[in-house]
Amino acid sequence: MAGAKKFTELAAWQRVHELQLLCEELLKNTRVQRDFTFRDRLSDAASSGPRNIAEGFGRFRPRENAQYVRIAKGSANEVLTLFIEARTKGYIVPEDFPRFQTAANRAIGTPTARLSGRPNAANQLGSPNLGTPEPRNLGTSEPRSNTTRPPMIVMSARIVRNRSGGQVRK
Repeated sequence: MAGAKKFTELAAWQRVHELQLLCEELLKNTRVQRDFTFRDRLSDAASSGPRNIAEGFGRFRPRENAQYVRIAKGSANEVLTLFIEARTKGYIVPEDFPRFQTAANRAIGTPTARLSGRPNAANQLGSPNLGTPEPRNLGTSEPRSNTTRPPMIVMSARIVRNRSGGQVRK
């Protein structure tokens, strides 16, 4: 399975970006525009997901990348909570709520499936991969030609007791 070359190829990024576009649609509502606190929270949470997945893609270590994907998942959960709040405030009519809820749940599920290595759960966009970045050389954006790790050098010291009972490394 070949890795993604750009973060826009990642299924996780595509899902959270779709969620962001749906939020922008809601932000056009005049009542939402007047609720400054709600508007700012929704805008920030919606734009956080794509930004974090893109930033994680630029990291060289999988553990760092995974942390950014988890943050994006948290942002998608925050957006879902704000959708529920919008329904309560009457910004989203009950008939439209399932569309918003489904988009949020898809965005929440995709990064999680990507982290757990379940390609079929995350990749429903037709892309042949989950978008795992190829391993890269530190300091460059070039893929590593050899993905094996260099051998580790293990140094050990023998500890002996000296005449006074103290320990000395040899």
